[in-house]
Amino acid sequence: MLALTTNLYHDARWDGVRQAVRAGATVEEIALALGMAIHDARALVHRIGERDREIDQQPAKGPSSPKVSR
Repeated sequence: MLALTTNLYHDARWDGVRQAVRAGATVEEIALALGMAIHDARALVHRIGERDREIDQQPAKGPSSPKVSR
């Protein structure tokens, strides 16, 4: 139960920071909102940006077309 709660908190925090950055929040505003040091908030924003870029660079995995035997 604790692992699930911790995972949900982490995902919600990560998503909240991502949305705040997209809305134009500064690192200082994010640090203040989360009650963390500015350098820690900057590192978090950087990690989120790197992760988003990695995801954007991965090829899209759409539904594969069915194989037709002839």
